[in-house]
Order: sequence, then C-alpha cells, then structure tokens
Amino acid sequence: MLDPRRHGRERDAYVGRWEPTTQAIAREELGSDPRLRLVLEDGGAFLSKTSDEFDLIYADAWPGKYSDLGRALSLVKRGGIYLVDDMLPQPNWPDDHAPKAAALIDTLSALQEFQVTPLEWSTGLMICVRADRVRSTGSIALVIDSQS
Repeated sequence: MLDPRRHGRERDAYVGRWEPTTQAIAREELGSDPRLRLVLEDGGAFLSKTSDEFDLIYADAWPGKYSDLGRALSLVKRGGIYLVDDMLPQPNWPDDHAPKAAALIDTLSALQEFQVTPLEWSTGLMICVRADRVRSTGSIALVIDSQS
C-alpha cells in the first residue's frame, strides 16, 4: 500500500505479509529504501487500526478481499486504486470458493464510487479506481439532429 502523505517519489510503501520468510526477502532486497515500511501482522488487524489512506491497495489475501472489504475500500483515496487478482477459476480453489469469488465480482462491479474494470488476463484481475464523484446509474440518451 502506498501512503499518500508523501508526494512524487517520496511516497511510502507498506508491505504487509503474515509470512516471516517473505518479509525477510523483502527486507533484504528493499529494506534500505526509507520509503518502505514492512508490516508483519494479520491484514485484518492492520486494516482495522490504520487511519492512513492509500494510493494503491493490492488485496492478494483474504483480509481486504473476502473479509474487511468495506474497510479496505474506505482506505483508498480519491483517484487511488484497489486491485485484486485470482478472480478467474483456479484449479487449486477449494470447492466452496467459486461462489465467493463470484459474489466479490458482483460486489465490486456494483460500487458506485469506483470505476471498475475486470480483466480476463492471467488469473483474472479487477482494477477499481476511486472516482472523484459517484458513478451515474441513469440511462444514456443519444440525440441526433435531423436537420444536419
């Protein structure tokens, strides 16, 4: 997640994983960058206590994707991106996972404060950009000037 309190190249990045091995690799490869803050805690706990808003939330785990979704979405700043992957059926999904993924797709697609773009690429992505204003749900009229 990127912290918008900084501007330009000075943005902070929060990397949260509940796996010490992954954190150790990130710390070794990226740890000298002062903009990086590595967080090793449960994602739901982090989401519940942070007051920061973020330019990018990449939800690649249960918290912020299937649980705590509303909280994660509330932390995306205007113009920011909420990104999820693994939205296309995967051979390693448990038997009960497909309905959960379908429900998440429906939920994200219905968001009025986000512009939502599903991509059938790789494992299936959904890119949700928080709009400056609420999307219109009205119909579009095409007016043709018959005098032309």
